[in-house]
Amino acid sequence: MTSDRVAHSYLFTGPEGVGKERMARTFFAALQCVEQEAEACGRCSPCERVARGVHPDVTVLEPDGRFIKIAAVRELQKKTRYAPIEGRWKCILVREADRLHETAGNALLKTLEEPAGKTVFVLVSSNPQLLLPTITSRCQRVSFGALSHGDLQGVLTGDHGVAPADAIAAAGMANGSVSAALDALDGDAVQFRSEWLGCIASLGTHAPHTLLEIADEVAGDKARFELHLELLLLWYRDLLLVAGGAALEGVANQDHLETLQRIGSGANVDHLLTEVGLIAESLADRRFNVNARLTLERLLLRLSRGTAMRGA
Repeated sequence: MTSDRVAHSYLFTGPEGVGKERMARTFFAALQCVEQEAEACGRCSPCERVARGVHPDVTVLEPDGRFIKIAAVRELQKKTRYAPIEGRWKCILVREADRLHETAGNALLKTLEEPAGKTVFVLVSSNPQLLLPTITSRCQRVSFGALSHGDLQGVLTGDHGVAPADAIAAAGMANGSVSAALDALDGDAVQFRSEWLGCIASLGTHAPHTLLEIADEVAGDKARFELHLELLLLWYRDLLLVAGGAALEGVANQDHLETLQRIGSGANVDHLLTEVGLIAESLADRRFNVNARLTLERLLLRLSRGTAMRGA
């Protein structure tokens, strides 16, 4: 990688768990790689040590408690005054850069304004709007989007050894985030999702008193009440995609595609839009501490009527 193509400071932004920090380390490896190609070779000693987090010219600045504190920034400033120890660049990764304390942010700004010759910063943030505008203006911004379901499944199976069926299920509740998908696989979240989606798919077959019992049970699961609603919203979004004739690659619940097609094919798009709106309103109401059981009772009864009308 040639020096004239490298800026002194970058800001990597995007949702949690989409590979911002991983890309920063890949970038640092390319800068230190002894092969001196456009990309890191991944085989030489510098590449391996960057990957393992032990390269002496790669420094990580991260929060200590709630904030990144000025003492840590001042210590970093001392390091940047000197030439690299053994590599070609001094590389600084700032994790959760939006958590820079104001005084620490102003101190870091001075370093960004007057960088040492072979120093490159990568600030990583999922909330860049919280950064000082003077800092963001000094950085070259690189935006990361959520991974597609197919790409996320590929990362889970290829990089983390997840079984394909589990990868599809985890991707269905991770909103394009690798870390969220891995969290879903750690515990009973995948099994929980499977059972809840089965219940959602059969809403139209339940008698009203059964729906009230379901609402009562879900409301009692306070830790996962919002997750119930989020998965419900995702299911109806998928139905909307199917009914509207969208590309099926965009469907989140790929492992339930046959059921979604059976229910959603030929469904009235306007009715589904109304139902999506009802679920979104219920989720918003819950976040304002509206009674959980009553919210879900009303919602399931209305959704059940719509599902029964579609013959599902």
